[in-house]
Amino acid sequence: MKGFVKRLVETHFHDEDLLTSATGMCAGCPAELAARVMLRVLGRKVITFRTPGCQPIFMSHVSSIGCLMTNIASSMTGASRYLRKIGRDDIICVCFVGDGATADVGFQPLSGAAGRGEHILYICNDNEAYMNTGIQSSSTTPLGSWTTTTWVGKRSRGKSNEGKYMPLIMLMHGVSYVATATVAYLEDYVLKLEKAKEAVKHGMAYIHMYTPCPTGWRAPVDSGLELGRLAVETNYFPLWEAEAGKLCFTRRVKQPKPVKEFIRLQGRFAHLTKEELEQLQQIVNKRFALIERLASG
Repeated sequence: MKGFVKRLVETHFHDEDLLTSATGMCAGCPAELAARVMLRVLGRKVITFRTPGCQPIFMSHVSSIGCLMTNIASSMTGASRYLRKIGRDDIICVCFVGDGATADVGFQPLSGAAGRGEHILYICNDNEAYMNTGIQSSSTTPLGSWTTTTWVGKRSRGKSNEGKYMPLIMLMHGVSYVATATVAYLEDYVLKLEKAKEAVKHGMAYIHMYTPCPTGWRAPVDSGLELGRLAVETNYFPLWEAEAGKLCFTRRVKQPKPVKEFIRLQGRFAHLTKEELEQLQQIVNKRFALIERLASG
């Protein structure tokens, strides 16, 4: 670890910070750290793409293009193809956008770009809801979670269906590089950014960044990194990568904690009964078992 930290400082943390200090994010939001590290690793030769949501609040010292939530991958495709045409394939087109733009309204262009193998780096900042517009449910919102559109009361018990797991969906598209990450394991995230930077030369690279949202999750303001660690330690969000379709774990938990350890700090799950919690645990177990089978294949 000491050797890694030394290399990290020498390689990525010795020059200017490309993300401004004034971001306007909610207190305790880990997404700021994720975006700051992203620019540290990728450097100045990037064009960032953004959509409406939490991410436009970021201000950076690199070129940036604002898009709609429905055309982020399409816009990146056009810019990437033009850059390659004029011989500037050294410039990376990268986005840092939410789960709504990724798994919902922007999924069709993303799927198309993945299928074509476009030379873009797509980073999904997944906080499991449309947080910027009022904490509405998205496709990645987990079963049982409270949001402002999946109420908890006499007629509703939170979200009634299982959340969409985008990393495996992207893996099935056959893209060059797919990985899951969280800033709670910063060294793992940095290594995956470095690999994605190289993989984009051969096609699409996709990183699914799991980003706890203390505000929308009704969690303590200082719990972001702890929630990220617990998501990994309970196998709720395992860390893995796939290069050329070959999946392998990058951090294997020997003795996973029960999922109740992950949700205990989150008010969005405070209403769950013992039976509902067990149902959520079964979903976690089923999904992890599938990833295990793919990793051993």
